[in-house]
Amino acid sequence: MSQSKDAQVKDVVVGLALGTLACGVTAVTSNKATLESAARKAWTQWDGSSKYPSIVGFSSGNLIWMGIQRSARRRATVAAWATDRWVTPYLLQPWTVAEALEHMVNESPTANWRSLGASFIAGFHPDEILREER
Repeated sequence: MSQSKDAQVKDVVVGLALGTLACGVTAVTSNKATLESAARKAWTQWDGSSKYPSIVGFSSGNLIWMGIQRSARRRATVAAWATDRWVTPYLLQPWTVAEALEHMVNESPTANWRSLGASFIAGFHPDEILREER
């Protein structure tokens, strides 16, 4: 049985949060147009997108943006996004990002969340992202 559209969006939003965190980014701008554009570009470039047939075309960025907005209310998952001045990915489980990614690999049809996160981040200007201090 295939996943519903909502389940597909939830998986992608969680995977995107983990991929973003794995790239060392702790927040991106909350500007809707900028975030949607970055999500849409990343989605069209990502080789795992075909595994999520409900997220297609020009509306893919908006679907991902809406999923990010709803993600903070979800509890039965490994990661979510907080939205305010910045949009911040965070873990919901007491795991490392690597452990959470491993869980996603076991639960979801594709393992390329890091590449989706990297493509997403590439869609922002440097002043539109915050990176973890090393």
